[in-house]
Amino acid sequence: MTTYRDVATTLIELGMVSPARAEEVLARTDDVTVDRADLPMVLEDFRVAISLDFESGKCGYGIDAHEDGYREWLEWAAGTAGGALTIRDVVLIEDGDGYAYLHFLANDRTCWWEVEREFDEMKYLDMMPILQYLDDYEPGGDDPRHFHEIVLDGANTDYYVLVSDEQGRALARTYEFGLRGLSDPPETPTSEPAAPPTSLATWLAETEEAWRAVRAELPDWSPDRIEALERLLLDRFPAEVPFEAIGDDHPFLNGWSRCLGEELRRITPSHWTVSNQFGRYVLTGEGVPYAFGAQESPGRLIWLLVTDRRPGFLRGESDHFRAAYDRYQLFTAEAADRLAARR
Repeated sequence: MTTYRDVATTLIELGMVSPARAEEVLARTDDVTVDRADLPMVLEDFRVAISLDFESGKCGYGIDAHEDGYREWLEWAAGTAGGALTIRDVVLIEDGDGYAYLHFLANDRTCWWEVEREFDEMKYLDMMPILQYLDDYEPGGDDPRHFHEIVLDGANTDYYVLVSDEQGRALARTYEFGLRGLSDPPETPTSEPAAPPTSLATWLAETEEAWRAVRAELPDWSPDRIEALERLLLDRFPAEVPFEAIGDDHPFLNGWSRCLGEELRRITPSHWTVSNQFGRYVLTGEGVPYAFGAQESPGRLIWLLVTDRRPGFLRGESDHFRAAYDRYQLFTAEAADRLAARR
C-alpha cells in the first residue's frame, strides 16, 4: 500500500520537491494511505500538479471578481514551479464589441488570452484558454518542465503535473499511469530521414517571380485593388475546374497565395511565417499575439474563394485581418493605462 511518505520519497528522488516542502505536507498526512485513483490529488497536495476541473475556476460575478479569480488561479498554478515562475500585471479588459482579453506577465513573457465576457452571468472562469495556453504558465526558458495531463486506465483526470520528460517517465513508470503528450526517448534511426519541407525563405524566393507577374496585371495602388485580385482569381479558375485537383506545391496556388499575401501585408502590418495549423505559409500581424486572431493563410482564402465564389469575400477577410491587428493595439493601450494607474 502506498502512503504519502512513499510519494514524498519518490518526488524528492526525482527532484520535483524539496525535503522542506515534503515535510510540510507530511506533517498532516504522514501515514495516510493513497489509493491509486487519488494519486493526482496527492500530487496536487505536494504542489507539483494542478486541477483543471470546472469547480477550480469558481470566482464570483462581475469583471473585478473574474480578474481576481484569474490572478489567484495563475498564482496557484505558478506555485508548481517552485519559485521559477512569477505572475504579475494581471488585467482583464472588455470592449463594447463583444471582446474580452486577459493580460499578464509570466516572468518576462507578455501573455494575452481571449476569454468569455459574460462576467455578470457566470461565476466561473473561462477554462478553455486556461487549458489551451498551458505553456503560458510553465517556467519556460531553459527549464525543461511542461504540464502533462495524468491519464489513469485510459481515462482523463483533469489533473496536470509539471515535469521534465525524464521526471515524467520515471513518475509514470512508478505509479503506472500515463502522461498525455509526454515524448518518448529518441530512438536510433533505422532509415533515411524524410526530406525536410521547403523552408519559408526558399518558398518566398521560389514564388517571387510568379507573384510579381500576377501583380503586373493589377491596377496600381488603389482601395479596390483587392477586389481586382479577386476578379482575376475567379476568372482564371472557373467553377467547373476542381480546385482539389491541384496540390500544395502547384505553381498556381503558390504564386497566387504569395500575391494575395503581399496585398494583405500592404493593408495590415504583418509578416510571413510557417504554421501547421492555418496552412503552411501564413501571415501574422506584426507583434500581435495568437489570441487576437491576426493569423491568415492566403492559400486557404483562395481555396474558399474559388469554392464558394462569394463576391467581396477577399475584402471581408482583409478587413477582418486588419480589425484583429487594430484591436490588439487598442487593448494594449488600455492595459498600459490600467497598469499605470495602479502604480
